[in-house]
Amino acid sequence: MPTSAAISEKATASGPRAVRLSRASIWQGVVTRIFRSPGRTALVFSRDPCQIGAMVSHISHLTIDARNAYELSCWWSEALDFHQDPDDPNLPGHEECLIMSADGNTKLLFIDVPDEKVVKNRLHLDLRPVEGGRDRELDRLLSLGATQLADRRTPEGRGWVVLADPEGNEFCILRSVAEAEANPWPDGTA
Repeated sequence: MPTSAAISEKATASGPRAVRLSRASIWQGVVTRIFRSPGRTALVFSRDPCQIGAMVSHISHLTIDARNAYELSCWWSEALDFHQDPDDPNLPGHEECLIMSADGNTKLLFIDVPDEKVVKNRLHLDLRPVEGGRDRELDRLLSLGATQLADRRTPEGRGWVVLADPEGNEFCILRSVAEAEANPWPDGTA
């Protein structure tokens, strides 16, 4: 919940002169609303940036650094059944290659960078099979050239597998929706 605080202004001929904060800790928050009445102004502060509705953004695409943007975009196109923009096709040697889902809502942009990947990704994709199950999709991705890094499957059939694409970018393969619903985790989550 947002923390509210009022600021009182003493009106003078030249405008507000003195400001009195009703809570000393509001300086850490962000003003989310201003209420004005004659001789008084009230500000509503929020400490939670998720409560601030002044401006929002949406994700345009996810950008992935690559040693060879074209080759990696081709690999992910096959892995995800994504396609190129027909008006701007990806070609060998292109430094930026965009692929997208059939509906165009999900886009991945691959960009050539000179440096090698040296540490674990701070962000990765979790893939859920559309058809078949996790293990069948695992076999398909391995046949495309993915590398298995870790096996987080449980004896009960739950869990996931950590993989890497041909350039070493980590991603996970989860159970399909049907598998997850048929065998949920003990807390009831799929």
